[in-house]
Amino acid sequence: MNILNSISNKRVIIYAVIAIICVIVIGIAVYFQFFYSKNIPINWNGSNQVEESEEARYERLRTEFNLMFSNSVRKNSIEEKNIQRIDATKDIVYTIYQIDLYSEDKYDVNLNIPYLNIDSDVAKKINEEIDNLFGSKANDVVQSKNSMSIYNLDYVAYLNDDILSIVIKATLKEQDFPQRVIIKTYNYDILNNKEIYLGTLLLRKKLNKTDVYNKVINEINSVIAENEALAQEGYEVFKRDSNDKCYLLENTDTYFIDQNNYLYLIYAYGNNNFTSELDMVIF
Repeated sequence: MNILNSISNKRVIIYAVIAIICVIVIGIAVYFQFFYSKNIPINWNGSNQVEESEEARYERLRTEFNLMFSNSVRKNSIEEKNIQRIDATKDIVYTIYQIDLYSEDKYDVNLNIPYLNIDSDVAKKINEEIDNLFGSKANDVVQSKNSMSIYNLDYVAYLNDDILSIVIKATLKEQDFPQRVIIKTYNYDILNNKEIYLGTLLLRKKLNKTDVYNKVINEINSVIAENEALAQEGYEVFKRDSNDKCYLLENTDTYFIDQNNYLYLIYAYGNNNFTSELDMVIF
């Protein structure tokens, strides 16, 4: 009789243990169902992070492009003691003119115009060009007798060791014309006081020119295909031609390197046309 009671008690314990295990398993399943994405593999070391693919990373950088214009310098280098500044109290790039003008039904102007604070002939030339391109346009907008014009300008600068990149973005809406987005870049060798051109940057990043060009054309063809689909649905699209000489590397004049050493090639069609369209290829 005691043996039977002992066996019965053991069965009760076994069943209880099995029930507890089942409850735990169900609880874990419910937890992961609600708190973890089905697309994210579980890492039993305590992390559910998935390494970002190269394609996803480039797409994220393109999406974040308009957020980078902080009107300041982002530095990946602290070796600035050899830079001969014009104004020792200011950064190597700073906002020389902050213009905020508004006249009802006439103009709305908001500009942050950058200044390269380096004492060299090349830096002086860059500053003069910025003033001629963007500062003089502000005068045109304010003095115009036409209907409402909106003109905005911001910039960002990146210092990577001896490479200083300045990126300027202007948006211009005049009268009834479509809005333009204008992008201008400058790349400066702060050690040798000279501009840096695309070929030099490709060499520094060990990029093959043929591979770079092929990636540019592939990107443009991809946009063309997307636009053709939109056009068939009745949407108006900006037409591109992958055979256009503007995509040749020797004709690509808008490019820069950001603080993470990514090289951007920009094709801003608003530089010469009334459009906000631009294409961007990142390496």
